[in-house]
Amino acid sequence: MFNQTRQAIAVPPTPGVQPLSLAIAIALSTTVLSTTMLSTAALASEQSAEQTSLGAIVVRAEKRSAELQDVPASITAVTTEEIADAEINSLTEVARQTPNLHIMTWAGRRDTNIFIRGIGPGLFTPPTAGVYLDGVNLTSNGMFDFDMLDIETIEVLRGPQGSLYGGNSLAGIVNVTTRSPDAPAEGKISLRHDDLGRTQFQARYNDALIEDELFASISTNLVDDSGNIDNLFFDEKLDQRDDRSLRTKLMWQPHDDFSATLALDVHRFRGGSYAFTPLDTLAQNPQQVSHNYRGRDDQDSWGSALTLEWQLQGMTLTSVTSWRDWENFNSSDSDGMSMDAMYYHALANEEHDQLTQELRLASEPDGGPLNWLAGLYYYSADSYSGGHNTMNFGTGDLVDRNTFNKEQSGYAVFGQLDYALNDQWMLTTGLRYDDENRKLDGSINAMTGASGTLAGDKDFSEWLPKAVLSWQPDDELMVYGSVSKGYRAGGFDDLYPNLDDIEYDSEKSINYELGFKQSLLNDQLQLNAAVYYIDLSNQQVQKFIGSQVFTENAGASTSKGMELEARYIPAPGWLLMAGLGYNDASFDRYNSCSIADCSGNAMPFAPDWTGNLSIQNRQPLASGLDLFSRVDWQHTGEHYFDAANRFKQDAYSLVNLKVGVEADSWEAYLWSKNLFDEEYVKIAFDQGFGPMASAGEPRAVGVTMNLLF
Repeated sequence: MFNQTRQAIAVPPTPGVQPLSLAIAIALSTTVLSTTMLSTAALASEQSAEQTSLGAIVVRAEKRSAELQDVPASITAVTTEEIADAEINSLTEVARQTPNLHIMTWAGRRDTNIFIRGIGPGLFTPPTAGVYLDGVNLTSNGMFDFDMLDIETIEVLRGPQGSLYGGNSLAGIVNVTTRSPDAPAEGKISLRHDDLGRTQFQARYNDALIEDELFASISTNLVDDSGNIDNLFFDEKLDQRDDRSLRTKLMWQPHDDFSATLALDVHRFRGGSYAFTPLDTLAQNPQQVSHNYRGRDDQDSWGSALTLEWQLQGMTLTSVTSWRDWENFNSSDSDGMSMDAMYYHALANEEHDQLTQELRLASEPDGGPLNWLAGLYYYSADSYSGGHNTMNFGTGDLVDRNTFNKEQSGYAVFGQLDYALNDQWMLTTGLRYDDENRKLDGSINAMTGASGTLAGDKDFSEWLPKAVLSWQPDDELMVYGSVSKGYRAGGFDDLYPNLDDIEYDSEKSINYELGFKQSLLNDQLQLNAAVYYIDLSNQQVQKFIGSQVFTENAGASTSKGMELEARYIPAPGWLLMAGLGYNDASFDRYNSCSIADCSGNAMPFAPDWTGNLSIQNRQPLASGLDLFSRVDWQHTGEHYFDAANRFKQDAYSLVNLKVGVEADSWEAYLWSKNLFDEEYVKIAFDQGFGPMASAGEPRAVGVTMNLLF
C-alpha cells in the first residue's frame, strides 16, 4: 500500500518476508501458467485439426534482419500490433512489458533514464543503454522520449552490445524501427480521450507514388492534455501538455539492386514543469502540489536520416547518414513548496546536435559455413547548456549561473563472424575498436561561492570483444552461451560540479550469459530464458551533497539474475504473453558514497523482480464484427532511488484492461490503465530541502476510435 511505501522511502527498510513471498508467488504462477499452457494446447491439438502458429518476429538486433528465435541473445520484441493492442504510447510503457527493463523520468520529457539489468545512468549523464531510431544512435537521453509514430518493432537487447554498437551500450540496446513506406497502401486515423484530460489524435498513410519504384509514408501525432495534477498555490493544473509530431519517409527503389530511404521527423513539445513535492505532502494527496513558481518543460527537435543500400555480388553495402537537432527549455520550482521565506527556482537552456555516419558491408547467406559483417562508424555531437538558479533562505536572493559547451566525437571499426562448426553448432565472434573524445569549456558562478572556469579535453578508447557458442539441434530449439564486453566513456561533470575534481573515468562491464529459445506445439508456444552475471568496474555513479551533484567511479559492482518469457496461442483468437525477470544488482565496493560507505548496497532504479502477464482474445461477434478483449498485469519489484539506499519504493503492480469492437474499416475500444488506482512513487531524492518525490500515474479511463482505409 502507499502508506507502507511512504514509510519505506522515509526510513531505511527493515528486512521482511513480503518481497520474498511475492517473488515465490510470481515464480509459481509462471510455472503453473506454463504447465496449463502445455496441457491446454495438447487437448486443443487432439480436439481440433486447426492449428494456429505464432509466426516469426523479424528483428535487426545484429544490424541485419533475422528471426527473433534464431538470434542467440536475450531480446524482447514489441511489434506494431502489440503497440496498438496494449495502447502503448511511450518507451516507459514498453518497459512494463519487458523483464529487467526499468525506465525513470524526472516527471517530465527532458531526461529519460533507461536501466537494463539494473545498470543505468545518473542525472543528465550520457546513457548506458543505446537507443537507435531506424539505425541512428540517439546520443543524448533527452532525445529518448519521442512519440510512438508508425512503429514497426521495438527491440530490447539486454546485456552489453559493445562489439556491434560500441560505447553507451553498456547495459543494452533499445532498437526502434519505423514502418517501411513500401508496405501495402493503407491509412489509419485514431482519436483517444481519457478522464485525466488527455486528447490524442494520430494519423498515418503510406502508398506508392510511382508503382514499384517510389514510395511514401506520413504520420502525425497531436496531444492536448489539460493536466491532472493540481497546483494549489495558483489554483490551476501543473502538468498541461501541448505536443505535435510529424514523421515522413520516402523510399526510392529504381531497380532490385539499390534502394534509398529518406526519413524526416519533427517534434514540438510544450508542457508544465516537474511535479515535485515534499514526500509527506505527496503521501497525503499524490496528485497535488503547491508551487509558487510556474515552470515549463518545452522541447523542439528534428532529425533526418538517409539510408542507402546496394546489393553487390554476394554482399550488401549499407550507408546510414543522419543529422539531429534538439533544443530544450526547462524551468522549475525545485524546492516544491510555496513558502515566501525559502525558495529555489531553476532555469536551463540546452541545445544538442549530432552528425552520425555508418558504413556496413555484409555477406549474403549462400548456404556456406561463414557469414560476416564489417563496418565503420563516426559521430560528432555538440552541446550547449546554460543554467540560472535563484535561491532564497530569507536573507535575500542567492544566484548561480553556469554556461557549458561540450564537444563529443568518436569513430569505430567493427566486425562480426558467424561460423558454422557443423550442422548444429555455431560460433559467433565480434570485435570493435571504439575511440572517443570529450571536450568541456564552461564557467560557473555558484551561490555557494565556488566559482570559476572549467575545461577538459580527454580521449577514451577501448577494444570490445564478444563470443557466442550456440547449439541448434533442430528448428525448434537453440541453446547458447556468450561473453561480451561493454563500456561507457568517461567525461566531465557539468551540472553542479565539484570544481576541484570534474573528471571521471570510463566504466566497463563483462557479461556472461546462458540461455535457450524453444518453439513447441507446432509453434503455438515459444519459451525463451536466460541467466546472466555482469561484472562492472569503475561504475559511474552520482552523489548529492546539498545542491551539488558529483559524478564519480565506484570500485566494483555486480549484476546477476535471469529472464523468462513465454508467448502462447492456446486456441484460435487467443494470445497469452508472460514475462518474469529477477535482478540482483549491488555495489561490491563503493566507500565514498554521499554520507556513508555504500559497499553492499543495491544499485538505484534496479527492481529485484519485474513481471508481466497479458491475456488477449479476438472472437467473432457478428457478421463482419469481432469482439476484442485484453488484460495486462505489470509488476515492478522493490527498488531504491539512491545509492545510499535511503529512499525506497516497495513492490507494486498495475492492471490495464481493454475491450472493443473491430470491423474492417473501423474500431472502437474502452480501456483503463492502472485500473485499481495503485499509488507509487516514480522518483524520490533530497537536494538539501528534505525528501522530495513525484507520484506515478493515477487510474485513467479512456476511449479509442480508429478509422481504417
